[in-house]
Amino acid sequence: MWRPDVPLRGSYRISIWYGGLPDGVVASDVPLTVMTQSGPRNQIDQTKNRGEWQELGVFKDPANVSLTNAANGRVIVDAIKFERLREDIGAESGAHPPTSKAIP
Repeated sequence: MWRPDVPLRGSYRISIWYGGLPDGVVASDVPLTVMTQSGPRNQIDQTKNRGEWQELGVFKDPANVSLTNAANGRVIVDAIKFERLREDIGAESGAHPPTSKAIP
């Protein structure tokens, strides 16, 4: 589970970064949850977009991001990024440096 050091209020773009494995046996159906007031569920395919940030979406007041290894292959995650969006300017500008904390 990844969660911010302080409660997040407002809209945040959340992205995930993962590399690959030499033998290439990674999951294509990783269950991932971005917890917000409504708690949407996402699924990611780790056979694609390795070695780059993959945007999960823009979420209002995110609490945490969690995933499980209940998938059809190995699950790997290197980082989760929370980017605050300045709502008065627009979603594409004004991002602040990411703040997150991995919980073992």
